[in-house]
Amino acid sequence: YNGSMPGALKLFIDLLPYPDSFEERPVCYVGIASGQFAGLRPVEHLQQVFGYRNAYNFPRRVFVPSVHQIASAETGVTDEELKARLTDQAEKFLNFCRSLGKEV
Repeated sequence: YNGSMPGALKLFIDLLPYPDSFEERPVCYVGIASGQFAGLRPVEHLQQVFGYRNAYNFPRRVFVPSVHQIASAETGVTDEELKARLTDQAEKFLNFCRSLGKEV
């Protein structure tokens, strides 16, 4: 996607009602890709877009390179270290939401 998110995702975001869609809403990011950079640039671009829309960006991101080697529809996530990172991120994101006074 040339260093950004897929165009269909950007169009979807652009068509959502402004400002209600992201205004003061917490957002969390997981970048996945088949390559080594794990969706780093698309996540960074999404953070800019959501920041512009006044969302609360949770700073702990998780990046998953070579996702096809550690997860599938049949087996789910097979990498224990990744499971631990995702669990940690989810728990901390819930605390982040609570600290903002947002329902979880």
